[in-house]
Amino acid sequence: MIFGNDYNWEKIQSGAAKYDFLMKRFLETDVSKDDEFQRKFTGFYKIRRSKTLFLNKYYNLMESLKGNPATYSKIIKELNSFKNTIEASFASKMLATLNPDMPVWDQYVLENIGIKVPQQYRKTISVCIGIYNEIVKWYKNFMNTQDAQEMLFAFNKKFPEYKHFSDIKKIDLMLWQKRTK
Repeated sequence: MIFGNDYNWEKIQSGAAKYDFLMKRFLETDVSKDDEFQRKFTGFYKIRRSKTLFLNKYYNLMESLKGNPATYSKIIKELNSFKNTIEASFASKMLATLNPDMPVWDQYVLENIGIKVPQQYRKTISVCIGIYNEIVKWYKNFMNTQDAQEMLFAFNKKFPEYKHFSDIKKIDLMLWQKRTK
């Protein structure tokens, strides 16, 4: 397989269980009002922002986009309007919740797939949209490889209770736990 067989299956299982809870709860609740969903989502995705300045608006936006077409571009621009900050990763995590076939922007995943993040002072919305498009392209190309099929087979064999996850999320969970540092 592309990254060897040395996966931390315990860590993957823990992440998968948390993700499964979030996705089931997402479908049945108003995330703008559900404190448990919000607490677990911010914990899972490590979103450390002010509830009053950022998170309330974040969850209101997420709820408003449920069942509607959403793009990374639209979400990152909306998030930028909250505090004039560029929230590249958090935009992708919202999109991946709204559409489980979309990947997340995560430092460990990017490191594993060889995509470099720009230095903070070079980070613009258009640069971030370009990088996110690179992430999407990488997954699209990778999903057609033997390595991807072997990873998916291993995940499904190890966690049959999570076969309903998108293939993107399965690969994402496996890449997320691979830390080089």
